[in-house]
Amino acid sequence: KLQALGFTPHAIDKCVWLYKNSEGQVIGRIGAHVDDFLIMGDHTSTEWLNVRAKIFDMYQWSPWKRGSFTFAGVQLHQLQDYTIVMSQEQFCNQLQPVKIENERSRAKDDALTPKELSQTRGLVMQAQWRAIQTAPQYCCRIGLASSSLTKPTLSNLREANAIVKELKKSSTDSLIFHSFV
Repeated sequence: KLQALGFTPHAIDKCVWLYKNSEGQVIGRIGAHVDDFLIMGDHTSTEWLNVRAKIFDMYQWSPWKRGSFTFAGVQLHQLQDYTIVMSQEQFCNQLQPVKIENERSRAKDDALTPKELSQTRGLVMQAQWRAIQTAPQYCCRIGLASSSLTKPTLSNLREANAIVKELKKSSTDSLIFHSFV
């Protein structure tokens, strides 16, 4: 449907669609993630506003939001100068460390129980989501934690819990895309 309107998929990311005017300038973009869409464009362009109206008529959408909203689990806030602030504070604050049974009587190289391993993998995957979306400074540490789970020990579980503690401490840190209009 987007191609029929004149959109083309981005060369690097097929979830991003571009709309160009007759001069070849990009005047509209759509980012898609499952059933969440970010629709943006040049509101001074009559051509874009007409295309946008056609997009609106394509589906039965939930109410369109602007300014501040959640997209794919990330809170987005657009400022008056078009700067975009991305945050995952709510996501970070709901993370819970894995409870360690009989921790004092266990050595750091003790194997994890199947339940602990499952919970640790889930926790590391949640941490990866944060790192990939809004906290790239954690990508290396979380990647190492993830790859160490091939031979999981209590030490790995403690590292996963330490990562969660750090993510909670930095939960208010945001990723900011400044406008250069």
